[in-house]
Amino acid sequence: MKHNTRRTTARTGAPAQSRDAAGRWGLAILWIGTLAGIVLGVRALEPYAHAAGGAEPWRLQWVQVPATIEDWVLSEIQNERQTYDLRPLFAADVHTPELCMRLAEELSKSPWIASVERISKQADGLANVHAQFRRYLTFVVRDGMGYLVDDSGVRLPRQHLASTLDAYGMVLVEGAREAPPEVGRPWPGGDVAAGLKLVKFLSEQCPPALLTYFRAVDVTNFKDRLNRRDGWLKIRTLHSNRYILWGLPPGEEFGIESNASRKLALLWAHYSKYGQLPSRDRIDVRDADSIAVPQTP
Repeated sequence: MKHNTRRTTARTGAPAQSRDAAGRWGLAILWIGTLAGIVLGVRALEPYAHAAGGAEPWRLQWVQVPATIEDWVLSEIQNERQTYDLRPLFAADVHTPELCMRLAEELSKSPWIASVERISKQADGLANVHAQFRRYLTFVVRDGMGYLVDDSGVRLPRQHLASTLDAYGMVLVEGAREAPPEVGRPWPGGDVAAGLKLVKFLSEQCPPALLTYFRAVDVTNFKDRLNRRDGWLKIRTLHSNRYILWGLPPGEEFGIESNASRKLALLWAHYSKYGQLPSRDRIDVRDADSIAVPQTP
């Protein structure tokens, strides 16, 4: 009987020890799971914790900005209030997951920005913005007002009375047929685009002394819409009613006229020799190897 009792005790003791061990293991697993849940929960709630305790600030930094883009343009982009408004984003926490995406969307609305290439955040709270900017070229004059545009004709957020534009020292575009577009949109019609081609060519290739002699590119006769005699483009000079019959836009001569470099060389040769251009109302540089000064009809 003693032997049977020991065997019974041995058999009945094993299940009791398993239950205790299982309880201890279960408790340990429960604590591990609880701690893991706490850690994951804290990470998930981290952005909200920042917001609740006061949003961590961030700053916008422009990267690789061309030297031709002045500081006032960058300031205007950041301080725009009508087309878009960056203030709600600047009030957001630096840890906001969609901050870079939202910033790119808003900056893309700026007429000064052609495209947003990339935005990345740094640990110190800087948001680095890589963008392609539009650079102003000149004013397009229509109905007594001048509208600032880039070299592709996109209208930028500046307009002034035409009578005040001489102070900028730019070669203007005059005679546009189409009305000005909304800010950020390209000027419709080919006449302004043709005029801007010549303005850009002159601003890049013309000697400064001669460039100060020019006042505007007149596109009134673009595609010979007034007459076939005077050519598509002409340049108004600082002398009242004195024009240079230029003709086709640079790069579009196709053997029909002298190319733009040849035309400019003719003007510069005469100017550098005499200190002025011929004192005639119309100076033609389109076809010959010398400047033609036809009589005004």
